[in-house]
Amino acid sequence: MALNLQETGTNNEKKHGISLWQAAIFIAAQIAGSGVLALPKAASDAGGWLGLGIMLVLCVNATFSGAHLGLCWAIAEKHYPDLKAHVRNPYSTLGEKAYGKWLSVLISIAMQIELIGTGTVFLLLSAQIIETLLLPYNLSVNACIWLLVLAALLCPAMWLGSPKDFWQFGVGALLTTLTTCIIATVESINDASSGLLPPPDTSVTLTPKSFFLGFGVIIFSFGGASTFPTIQNDMREREKFPLSVVIAFMAIIAMYLPVTAAGFAVYGHSVQSSILNSISSGPAVTAAQILIALHLLTAFVILTNPATQNIEYLLNIPHKFGWKRCLVRTCVLLLMVFIGESVRDFGKVLALVGGSCTTMLNMVFPPIIFLKFKATLESESPVPLWRKIYLIAIISIGVVGGIAATYSAILDIVGPGSFRRPCYLP
Repeated sequence: MALNLQETGTNNEKKHGISLWQAAIFIAAQIAGSGVLALPKAASDAGGWLGLGIMLVLCVNATFSGAHLGLCWAIAEKHYPDLKAHVRNPYSTLGEKAYGKWLSVLISIAMQIELIGTGTVFLLLSAQIIETLLLPYNLSVNACIWLLVLAALLCPAMWLGSPKDFWQFGVGALLTTLTTCIIATVESINDASSGLLPPPDTSVTLTPKSFFLGFGVIIFSFGGASTFPTIQNDMREREKFPLSVVIAFMAIIAMYLPVTAAGFAVYGHSVQSSILNSISSGPAVTAAQILIALHLLTAFVILTNPATQNIEYLLNIPHKFGWKRCLVRTCVLLLMVFIGESVRDFGKVLALVGGSCTTMLNMVFPPIIFLKFKATLESESPVPLWRKIYLIAIISIGVVGGIAATYSAILDIVGPGSFRRPCYLP
């Protein structure tokens, strides 16, 4: 009888879960955001047009790896029936089933660092955009204060359960990013046709440090695998998740390519960390800044959800609305605010998180879990040689590139002239 009740509960969850297209929207919405603004500069750092090629390669790798993470869950469900019910820490669970507790703990730590770091980036960038928008009106409220205001406004939304409870946020986040990409591309082309800009320097120039900083930012721009199992867990047909990944990344690269190519072609190596700061000011740029701020705030709720669910699982907090959930998620938000008020530079956080945790969660853990599952749980259907070679290549790129990018980001953070006074110091 107990088994029947569990199966009924599982069927009800799947019946009311999100669809393949809703999952694709969630994936695209939480990935395509702050990263797109930094891609022209990242391409410049990674060698100009060479950086554009690297972006394409990393996009294909992220798609392939993300789809295999979805396959991992399908394999795990087949061999561990208890996973067919709702699981609050799905990524960590995959690691434990594959290699034991140590990988589960490592994934949990990487997820917390990545999602808290990314959430901090979203809050910081939103606060800085609002401060910039209000400068012409002589409003003496700086980004430090706006960070607190935004956190207070977002706090109630963080208390919502899981992605199926707020799918509208995904639609809003995706539409705002798409519109921002169109504006940035069109306005860059307008700047080029105005004849007021000097000829751009688009030569292939790079150093090891700049290359790996660009690598870290590009990886960050395709990051989001830490949320994939949580989104898949909320689907009606979980086995279709790999297709959702492919659809999402096709939409993402369709937005990324025009912005990156136009931004670097028009401004060359003088392009700034945010492409919107390089474009000539005007109503369109103002609209783009407003839209990207809205995206960051809506995607923030999606992105931080897996981290908070994982913390609640570790603390044995019930999976229902209550004061314990509100307290934990509020504390997580306060931690992000403290980091943001301390560091203040979203670009440095972005490069560090992208080079370290995002690289591991996107390019290293999914292939090694998949290969382990195929070797142990489904040894009767071995992985084709070409597929195994490609997955091992992704792992190798992730490990080597991740270590180098993390080292470069740390050097950039502690380098001379990098320190900015925290908001809370006089």
